[in-house]
Amino acid sequence: ELALCDKYLSYDERNFHCWDYRRFVVKRSGVSAEEELKFTDDKIAENFSNYSAWHLRSNLLPQVYPDPNGLKPIEDNQHKHELELVASAAFTDPYDQSAWFYQRWLLGRHTPELRITHVIATKKVVCLSFNRSVSPMSPDIMVKAYGENAWKTVDGEISSYVWKRTFTDATSVSEVAKVPVELVVGGDVRQSASLAVDGEQARYWEQPVFEASFSPGVTEVLRNVLDSCQTLLELEPDTKWPLLTSVSLMQAIDRKKYKAEVLKYLDLLAKIDHLRANYYSDLKSRCIMEHQLEEWNVGNDFCLVNSALTALYHSQYLLPARRVDLRQNSLTRSLPRFASLQFCKVIHPIIKELWWCGI
Repeated sequence: ELALCDKYLSYDERNFHCWDYRRFVVKRSGVSAEEELKFTDDKIAENFSNYSAWHLRSNLLPQVYPDPNGLKPIEDNQHKHELELVASAAFTDPYDQSAWFYQRWLLGRHTPELRITHVIATKKVVCLSFNRSVSPMSPDIMVKAYGENAWKTVDGEISSYVWKRTFTDATSVSEVAKVPVELVVGGDVRQSASLAVDGEQARYWEQPVFEASFSPGVTEVLRNVLDSCQTLLELEPDTKWPLLTSVSLMQAIDRKKYKAEVLKYLDLLAKIDHLRANYYSDLKSRCIMEHQLEEWNVGNDFCLVNSALTALYHSQYLLPARRVDLRQNSLTRSLPRFASLQFCKVIHPIIKELWWCGI
């Protein structure tokens, strides 16, 4: 059966029915992930435009070359090799999307280790935010804090970045601050947050981190790929995939250094790929929000007036904000995200729809 599948794929490498059936056969015939990875080597060598082979490769690599820290899809040396491999394919035909998609997977953001980023408590309520969306109903994740009432999501969803619970037996904020907030994952205490009294609240917060963590060797490869993208754009300045890949590369190499170029490229992409203009606008909104959050002093007002925002990313980091000014932006689609602003006293604009979020 496996040989039959390989024969059919030699006739038509885009036969998705055959690819799907081949996965069924491989699973039941005991073919190792290493053997399958070699199969993708052969198919890509025959034709680098074989999207199915690239896709299968992205599923196999985490099995064959897992990251020992569990934070990235594959280990460092193989990551470097894959970047060099796909660069050769991508620049052979800048208009073929197969290799570019695979390259974006290699450059994609990886799942961070779960952490509590903020804790805000008063005498009656405690709210906390995470760097990932988490369900209070999860059997493997628990947060120990003052009081015994159950945690709830602030937006009413099953999973959320912000949890909330109330209690009635605290006599003062200083009493609440004495009790650490512990994050327990799989029965182990992964984090213990100590609160500090700040007026009528007890607080804990961590600076948000959006930087990618690549080794010097991988970073050097990324720089070489970026140089190649820039050379290609000099010849064909309106080519979508080199532009979009340059955005990912700049973000991975040095977000602050390339901030202006990233925003410029996203504006250009919205013009040349107008059917996906909203997607690029949202990417730009995330970029602007991340830079502002990195620079924000939690004790100050949070202000992003007239910043062309179309989506409110990372709203969980605004949990401690008391004044938020987001005037002259287009955030109607992001109204549910305002639920994270549990302690905000003044918010601009005052939109009548905000009552729906409980603010």
